[in-house]
Amino acid sequence: MRFVLRAIALLAGCGMSLAHPGGNQDALRSKFQEGRQLIEQGKPAEALAVFESILKEDERARGSLSHAGYANLLLGRPAEALRHLDRFRALEPNHVTGLVWSIQAYQALGQTTQAEKLRAELAGLRHSSNPPKDIAGKLLFPRERISRPDGITIISDYFEPGNAPNLAYSADVLLGNGKLQRRLAVHYDPAATREAIAAGKLAGKAQIYFLEEYLATSGKGTERRIYRQAFERPTYEVARGWLLDAIAKTPEPIYIEKFHGRASASFPRTDPVTASEPRSSGGTPQVPEVPDLPASLRPNRTP
Repeated sequence: MRFVLRAIALLAGCGMSLAHPGGNQDALRSKFQEGRQLIEQGKPAEALAVFESILKEDERARGSLSHAGYANLLLGRPAEALRHLDRFRALEPNHVTGLVWSIQAYQALGQTTQAEKLRAELAGLRHSSNPPKDIAGKLLFPRERISRPDGITIISDYFEPGNAPNLAYSADVLLGNGKLQRRLAVHYDPAATREAIAAGKLAGKAQIYFLEEYLATSGKGTERRIYRQAFERPTYEVARGWLLDAIAKTPEPIYIEKFHGRASASFPRTDPVTASEPRSSGGTPQVPEVPDLPASLRPNRTP
C-alpha cells in the first residue's frame, strides 16, 4: 500500500507550457498529460518514466522537468528530485510550485539552510508589488511531507504568525483516505503576550508561542491542550521537533483549558484529560482557524 500526494501543488496548478522546438508538440503534450494522470493514480515510478522520455526529446520541457522532480519526491528520492527541479528553476526561477517542491526536497535531505533560502525567495514573491496569483494572499505553504505506514504528515509553514490566524507552523496527521486524524499547531498568542508584558513578566519584544492542540472530548466539550511554550518564534527545526515528538507520543499537557460545547473546527474525539486543573469557560472557544489543505494535497489511497 502506498500513500501519495496528488500531482497538483498547493499553490499552483502547474499549468506550465511545454515548448518542444523541432518536435511533435501534440504528441509530447499528450505524453505529458499521461504522466500527470499516472501521478494522480498513485503511480509515480511509471509517471517518471514518461517525463524522462519527453526530456530525451526536449531537455528544456518545463512541465516534464518539474513533474519529474515531483515524481522523485513521491518516490523518496529528494536528491534526484533536485536534479530536475534545479534545471526547472533555472528556466523558471519565480515559479511558485518549483520553489515549494524544491523546499520540500531540501527539507527531506535535512538541508534546512538551503530550504530557508528558498523560503525567503517564496516570501519575497508573496510580498512583491505584483505577486504571482498562485501565492498572492496565501497564508501558508506545505514545507515538508513525511510518509507514514498508515498515511502522511504534512508540516506547513505560515508567512505571518503576527496576523490571524496567528500560526507559525502546523502539522496535519492524515490517514491514507485523506481523513484528518490530528492537527497540532505552533500558535502565537498576542493576548497572552500583551498581558505578560503589561504585568512586567516579559520584555517588550518577547512573544509567547504555544505548541497546542484542540480536541473534542467524550462529552460535548472541547479542550485546548498546551504542551510547550516559548518566548520567541521557534525556528523551523525546533518547531518540527516539537510537532513530531508530540505526534509520536502525546506529551503531558502543561495547561488544559476546557470549554462547553463544540469548537467551530472539527477535531477527533478523545477521552478527557485530567492531568491538571482546567480553567472553565462558558460559550464556544476561539479556535485558531487553520486553513484546510486542498483536496489536491491530501493523500489518496491506491492499491
